[in-house]
Order: sequence, then structure tokens, then C-alpha cells
Amino acid sequence: MPKPALQDRYRVVAAVADYQRLMLLDDVWTDHLSGSVAPGDVGTLKPLTAEMDGLLARLQQEFDWLLQEIAKQPASDVEASLTTALSQLTSVSEDQKQAVHGHIQAQGGFIAAGQKAGQRFKEHGPAERQRLKDKMEKIGRGEHVPGDLWSYTKCGLSAIAILGGYWCPPIAAAGVIGALSYCTPDWLV
Repeated sequence: MPKPALQDRYRVVAAVADYQRLMLLDDVWTDHLSGSVAPGDVGTLKPLTAEMDGLLARLQQEFDWLLQEIAKQPASDVEASLTTALSQLTSVSEDQKQAVHGHIQAQGGFIAAGQKAGQRFKEHGPAERQRLKDKMEKIGRGEHVPGDLWSYTKCGLSAIAILGGYWCPPIAAAGVIGALSYCTPDWLV
């Protein structure tokens, strides 16, 4: 298998960094909204949610690109490369690796699971972005709202990092950890 192009590897690393940043911002947003929001916090919550919205939009574009690029690769190379990347992860237990790999195989492999996750994210991404805007409007009016992105959004986005492991194997760990954190047993069905 030829070595992936540097520009593709760079783009995948940037997309996974965006995914991780979005998950961290969501954690801060969710934690902060679990309590009362001081009027002075609105000035910080506005750019925080605007950044989350921008990340969701950018990740949709990157997910689309990633799926197009994966489709250009020999399926056997992708499956073999990602199976190897998953097996070499040291940040998760063998049981966790087997659980994720089992779910992926039940979906028809890495490519099929990624396509399903991409489709789910494409279907729900606009509604997720609108939810953020609606919540910010309510906060601006002094109403209490819960934080937290939908779990299926977070689960679907974890596939970006898993598939990105084809170009840069170590980043597959971020996707596996995301899948273990955010996905239910029926995660991509």
C-alpha cells in the first residue's frame, strides 16, 4: 500500500483536532449549563456556541471529503489498515477494541460503518446546529436550558477519527475512545 499523501494526512489531523475540540467545548457547555447561568456568562456562551456551530459545519464538510477519499481506496487496504491500527492501540483495553471492532464488523466493515455514520450526521447535523442557536436565544432571554450535543451526533463524529486512522493510524484512538464514550450498542444501525 502506498503511503498516503501528506496533504491528506494533514487534513485528517486537522479534522480530528476539530472533532476533539468540539467534544471538549460540548463538555464545558454541558457542565456550565447544568447550573444557573449568570447574566455575565452570556457574553462567553455566545462565542462558545458560535464556535461549536462552526465546528459542526466544518466537520460535515470534512466528513463528506473523508468518505469520498475512502471510497477511492481499495476496500481491502482500508479494512486491513484500520484493523491493524485498531489492534495496535494502547489507550484502550483489548475488550474495548474487540467491542468496537465487533460493532464495526456488524455494520459491514469500516467503510460501511463510516458511510452510515456520515449519513446519520448529514441527516441530523443541521438540526443539531439549529438546536444550539435556539438554546442560545433562550439563554439570552434568561431561560434555563440543558447543554449537550445529541449522543448520536457525537457517536457519528467519532467515525471521522476512526476512518482518519487510514491516513494517520494513531488518531484512530480518538475515534475509538469517542465511540466507547458516546455510542450505544446499536450505534450505527
